[in-house]
Amino acid sequence: MITRQFLVALSRMNALLPEQMYWVYGDTEIIEISTDIEASIELTSGARFNAVNIDIEKLSLYSTALASSHRATSPSKSIGVS
Repeated sequence: MITRQFLVALSRMNALLPEQMYWVYGDTEIIEISTDIEASIELTSGARFNAVNIDIEKLSLYSTALASSHRATSPSKSIGVS
């Protein structure tokens, strides 16, 4: 479980990332970080997780510059924040 405040911090860190880096949850790219009352993330697969259901150990950074193998999902240029 994570808090809304954690998602706000994650969103702010995301704004500082170079274009070739992005957040993933498990092995799927996060395309939206919602920091409103809902506090959730949405993945490229369409799955959505509320903050209370997010396992922090599944969050990680992915870099296309360092990737040596292909990924199941296509990287997008930015993560939407609402």
